Amino acid sequence: MSRARSSWTQFAFLIAVVAAGCGGSPKPVSAPEAVDESTAIAEAKGLVQEAYGTMRRGKSEGLLPLLKENLSITGPGPAAVADRGALVMALNEALPPRKNHKVLGRGALVGVSPGGHSAWLVDQVTVDGTPLVGSAVLERVNDFWVVAAVHVGRPISDRDLARALKAGPLPAPAAIRAVAPPTTAAVVARFRDGIASDRGFRPQLAEDAIAIGVTPGSVVQGADKIARAWKKATKDGDTVAIDGAVRAALSGDGQLAWIDATLLRGRGEAPPVPHRATYVYRKDGATWALVLAHESIARP
Repeated sequence: MSRARSSWTQFAFLIAVVAAGCGGSPKPVSAPEAVDESTAIAEAKGLVQEAYGTMRRGKSEGLLPLLKENLSITGPGPAAVADRGALVMALNEALPPRKNHKVLGRGALVGVSPGGHSAWLVDQVTVDGTPLVGSAVLERVNDFWVVAAVHVGRPISDRDLARALKAGPLPAPAAIRAVAPPTTAAVVARFRDGIASDRGFRPQLAEDAIAIGVTPGSVVQGADKIARAWKKATKDGDTVAIDGAVRAALSGDGQLAWIDATLLRGRGEAPPVPHRATYVYRKDGATWALVLAHESIARP
């Protein structure tokens, strides 16, 4: 598989996972009735299974109305994606209509916000031999789920990363356009606090949080397990800083907010390594709890 096609296949993975099978265009509603957590999770997981079937058949048509107009997209390669139309066209090229695409998923992890009208999703899957991991923010509007944000990455082993760094600097991710409406100010401040704090993001973790690292199989669920994994992966003197602007958004129900940023993670004398990051927060009383932390290395 060519590099270009591999990259677009990575987009196809999560876009189809969270969008395919949602038939119909969403209609805005006011004061929607609450959806219980088990129902919302079942609906999201049902979409995943239907979407995998869609991917196997190479059916990308009809996805455009299911992608939020201001969809936040991160990955898979260093370049930015222009818009929803360009994305759907690329999916058609990556997954041409035939019935033998091989799509194997490990099972989606889904979290739902209070009220059941927004959710976050994580899955690991192999698409035509390419291992991928992706996350998404979903919004439920008038009984339809739409994709509000997506982050797709291709894991890289420590050995392969070291080899790539030895060959030269990694490709820099596309610059993020600064978007941070006033409604996200508290979440942006909390994200920046996590970057600046000696304890990092550990105090912000929700009990049901999910973290995704850059190496294969590095999906961890649960605050205690994540804290231990982060502690094990960190060495004295490690540094982290935000490179450029951040992009922030709020779900329609006001229960979820997410931040997209490029982080520079440094160790020792080596140049810092750029990580694409998506951090999702859930409204928790007067504050915001971190429910999803996804970082990946931009790979062509």
